[in-house]
Amino acid sequence: MIVSKEVTTKVERKRMPESTPLQDDSDQEILSSVLKFYHGFCKQQLWPLFHYMLPLLSGFGGRFDRSLWQAYLVVNKIFADRVMEVINPEYDFVWVHDYYLMVLPTFLRKKFNRMNLGFFLHSPFPSSKIYKTFPVMEHLLRALLNADLIGFHTFDYARHFLSCCSRMLGLSYESKRGYIGLEYYGRTVNIKILPVGIHMGQLQSILSLPQTKSKISELMKKFRDKGRIMLLGVDDMDIFKGISLKLLAMEQLLIRHWDLAGKVVLVQIANPARGRGKDVKEV
Repeated sequence: MIVSKEVTTKVERKRMPESTPLQDDSDQEILSSVLKFYHGFCKQQLWPLFHYMLPLLSGFGGRFDRSLWQAYLVVNKIFADRVMEVINPEYDFVWVHDYYLMVLPTFLRKKFNRMNLGFFLHSPFPSSKIYKTFPVMEHLLRALLNADLIGFHTFDYARHFLSCCSRMLGLSYESKRGYIGLEYYGRTVNIKILPVGIHMGQLQSILSLPQTKSKISELMKKFRDKGRIMLLGVDDMDIFKGISLKLLAMEQLLIRHWDLAGKVVLVQIANPARGRGKDVKEV
């Protein structure tokens, strides 16, 4: 397939300045939908589900809110309309990224049936036992199947997805010599395991920045030059990143090996949370 142009659609987390004037009621509605879409459905519904956190209690995890689902559809439709304005469906390949835009393939496929369309999931995909608890599970599965290719980080994530398609939609798949595919309404949907690597060049460029070198030097003088072993952690302020577990592990290390007290130090750098709500406050 010859690709003349690649259109990559991603949701970027942007905050509207408080001073930004809203022109009319439609602007207010769009802003409300975006907030419900990102901080509501994506971060309070999909993100916990994909990380095996179910709303076992009314005050934990959040019950399913259909208004958040409607906002998710609205924002995905906005993306679809924008993509349709700039692509040539006969030649361009549209590559959709992550759980923010899982229903985007449906909107695009309805408009351009022969479009070349791929989707990559940057998060885990849960087992069918977990996924089947989600009220709109079938809608999301069918939406993803409107892509020609679906990529996952690991074989386990792909296996969970295929299991969901089999158990919930009655679809069978073929796996032979590294090829995994399933038939969906006359199309073959290819499933690929595509582990994301590390851009070493980007890391090296950041390490060479003056402010980075200055911070490294500061930490070295404060801890390592005094004979201490320094453990460094860099994580988002997210309940799934395990920061609290890391602190407990450090505590257990010092309890079991009391001779390391004063000799080992944990330096934890916490990036700002991408979501917000009760889970962030707990971290």
